[in-house]
Amino acid sequence: REFTAVDWTFDTAAHAAPDYSAEGNTYLQELTAAASAARSPNLVVNSTRINVSVPYSFQITIKNFLNETDAGTATVTMQDDSFPLVSIVGSTTQYTNPAAILEVFAEDQAGCRADSGTITDRLWEETTGAIPDLASTSLRPQTLLLDAYSLTAGITYIFRYTATNDQDKNTSASVSVVVESLDLEVDVLYCNKSVSAIDFGDDGNQVDNFPEISAEFSFDGNLGDTVFGTEAGISLSHQAVPTGSGYCAGLPSISGTGETFAINATRYSGCTVGITTTGTKDTRQSQTYCFLEVLDVALPRVDAYRETNQKVPANVKTILRGEVYQSTLGSIEGTWSLLSGTFVDNLGLSVAARTELSIQTEELTSGSRVRAFDLVIGADTMIPKSTYTFRLTGAFVASTVDEGVVAGQPATVDLSVTINGAPTSGTFTVDPPTGVVLTTAFDLRANNWVDDPEDFPLGFAFFADNNALNPGAFASNRLLGVYLPQGDAEENNRLSCRVVITDILGASTSLATNVTVEAQDPTVAVANTQEALSNVDPTATTEVYQLLSVTAAVASDQTDEEQAALQEDALDLLGDAA
Repeated sequence: REFTAVDWTFDTAAHAAPDYSAEGNTYLQELTAAASAARSPNLVVNSTRINVSVPYSFQITIKNFLNETDAGTATVTMQDDSFPLVSIVGSTTQYTNPAAILEVFAEDQAGCRADSGTITDRLWEETTGAIPDLASTSLRPQTLLLDAYSLTAGITYIFRYTATNDQDKNTSASVSVVVESLDLEVDVLYCNKSVSAIDFGDDGNQVDNFPEISAEFSFDGNLGDTVFGTEAGISLSHQAVPTGSGYCAGLPSISGTGETFAINATRYSGCTVGITTTGTKDTRQSQTYCFLEVLDVALPRVDAYRETNQKVPANVKTILRGEVYQSTLGSIEGTWSLLSGTFVDNLGLSVAARTELSIQTEELTSGSRVRAFDLVIGADTMIPKSTYTFRLTGAFVASTVDEGVVAGQPATVDLSVTINGAPTSGTFTVDPPTGVVLTTAFDLRANNWVDDPEDFPLGFAFFADNNALNPGAFASNRLLGVYLPQGDAEENNRLSCRVVITDILGASTSLATNVTVEAQDPTVAVANTQEALSNVDPTATTEVYQLLSVTAAVASDQTDEEQAALQEDALDLLGDAA
């Protein structure tokens, strides 16, 4: 929908003489008034009407149909035409989080005039002092590429890109990067299960049972899931409250701190003990709830856990780790079942699973031994944006239980998994819809894609047929000025373009559209291709890759001699790019 109000303003008081002309200021006031009246989000300024080497600032306030407003400021400086031209691709204020790779693109050229020379030096700096020795990992010097966890939450970084030409004249452009904080993830193991109120010592006599839960793998999203618990600076506390009968409700609650927490299950026989685990760090706090159901009979010990505390993608197999502790009390039958959730096409668990759903362990004569009993769910069998709850059950086989041991109930442990969904609702356009190889520059845009907030940032991989157009550089949702290869001559030069949109957890979707790309005039195709190979900036990795793809397509229709010449030029370009 169109904006319901657009208000452009230009403050003449802030642009006073002698640096600014009255005539230019009057022109800009009239221009902003006209754009506001037309509710235009774009402002087109005639550069000949404003002064050189001084900044002009424009403010815009917009309102949408929901009556929500936002505002921003754009500052433009017209440089002397012997200076390099430099710009940041996209917004000059960007938002990210510590877990995301940062990729910022700059564009430059030596100057406006034919005699502007060449760019001799390119430099990225962080100007607040937060990163004194900034080092980009990109091979393209105009691209700032920083690995995940290079930035600190809560800090706004200002990155400045400067290009210098061979006349020792330079121009800079800056981008502000706001790093937003991620949540604490409290991950509790060995909970949501039934436990026995009794245990047996090495001598066979009954003793109190102390089941223990663990939050040792809790992590700070700002540091990543390789630094855990107290090492990540997280303070962990636990509060256990018994519920159930009146007797249970009258029992005292207990609390504790640390990565692990144990209760005396013998004191809570017949009760369900709800445990709230809280993780705290700086101003952030996160909680998770689980339970232990205490039964007054002997139970096998079973445990289950996930490999990740995050959502899992639907298009890969899901592994749930299960453990059955073999016992001297008798043989144990372990079983996996589905408590809630529906598989694709209403498949049963026995069909969706890639592993056996039941096992039987042998009775031990002494000691204890753990038997792995994992559940593997096949890829593409669970529905995106759904939650599934699985149960691992362990039960003594009645005919094997030692005389005098009361073991009439099974032990259970429940495990929930949320399936990640791919980004949705966006568009993919290629403009113009028709063109000619190495003559028409195409703009590819993937706009308005949405996903759950925790699944950002998104990555965008663009393709022409099956040829990647932006390998290794997926941060931007657009590719501008792209040369595309010729379309299929047998299909009226139709070329299929496609974008694959992937969220930070790996869920992806794709959208395709067709364009028409005609071949060049065969009498000039080789010469035009060679000219393009000689003019492309070898440091512009994405552009080089695109041009090499086009060159291969052009060469396929040429003589052996012309193919050899194009191949030699392409190899020269690769050598320069390396």
